[in-house]
Amino acid sequence: MTITRIACIMNLKFTKEKYDKKKKSKAITLVALIITIIILLILATVSISLIINSGIINNAKNSVDKYSDEEIAEQIKLAYSEHEMAKFTDNNIDMQNYIQTRLQEVFNQSISVQQEGKNIKIFFNDINKKYKYYSNGKVREVFDPTNTYWRFEDGIIYFRATNLEGYNKGYDWGQHRKDIEKVIIEELVAPTSAYNMFYQCYNLKKIENLKNLHTENITTMHSMFDGCGKLEDLDVSNFDTSNVTSMGAMFLNCKQITSLDVSNFDTSNVTYMAAMFQGLGTTKLDLSSFDTKNVDNIASMFSGTPLEELKLGRNFILKETITTNGFEFNIPKSVKIITTRNIADRIKQIKNTFTENNFEIIN
Repeated sequence: MTITRIACIMNLKFTKEKYDKKKKSKAITLVALIITIIILLILATVSISLIINSGIINNAKNSVDKYSDEEIAEQIKLAYSEHEMAKFTDNNIDMQNYIQTRLQEVFNQSISVQQEGKNIKIFFNDINKKYKYYSNGKVREVFDPTNTYWRFEDGIIYFRATNLEGYNKGYDWGQHRKDIEKVIIEELVAPTSAYNMFYQCYNLKKIENLKNLHTENITTMHSMFDGCGKLEDLDVSNFDTSNVTSMGAMFLNCKQITSLDVSNFDTSNVTYMAAMFQGLGTTKLDLSSFDTKNVDNIASMFSGTPLEELKLGRNFILKETITTNGFEFNIPKSVKIITTRNIADRIKQIKNTFTENNFEIIN
């Protein structure tokens, strides 16, 4: 046996001893808790039979025996390492059966194990969770079978059902946001809300099949792509926005997007556009289709953008009561605004540092 193998075995044995001690510590704590509860209840004239029949012991066990995701990941790693150590003496040992048996001993529940090359998937039947162990030692929770409309696996969120109840109640994959690198819309989905849909998906780089997201029933797109700082390509040209009332912070801090086609947006029912394009990376925007007669707030709409050219149509109406906090300061001074005479005069009224040189007047 080589020195490397001996060192590996010693390291794995040390790791196993460490986790066995942790397990024993939990068992001791559990026993102490149960004994304490029994003594206290006896002193309170509660009989032992009542304690057993009321399920107090079982509840105490459940409260102590719950493992965090980190502890589950540690035990999966340990089971995998123990299997590798066992292979030194029996190279034919079955990985699936070994790991399944080991984890069922640890967690005392039904567990299924599926091998995928050097990687393995572990399904905890009782708590409805699935984890994937990678041969590089990483463990991720990958699937929640209680979901009817999305699943997360290997950095990808899949929209997989036409059941809209979950979408319309809110997007509950928040625990995965920082790990999402791609979105795949597998089937037609037509929710009524896109509020915070991809909010703070900082590492999201790509959305596939966005055409499967039917938007005709959506009433809010507030913060829909807010914080998607690594997203480089976004095609929203086919969005039906006729029923949308809020587009606030819709593209906030999408700094890698250098081209965005919103020329077909119907904004006739929109009332809120604050920070809509704030931090967007594009140098040109065509808002010639925008109808803003109902908009009450455009504060910081273009703040932090490198805009060089902005097209505004005759319906880009800025009513007297509109909130413009920051609007008069956040359009770059060198921007060329292509618009009508009436709109140009109204913008100069709001942003008095603009001159005729900032405008290209069209009919």
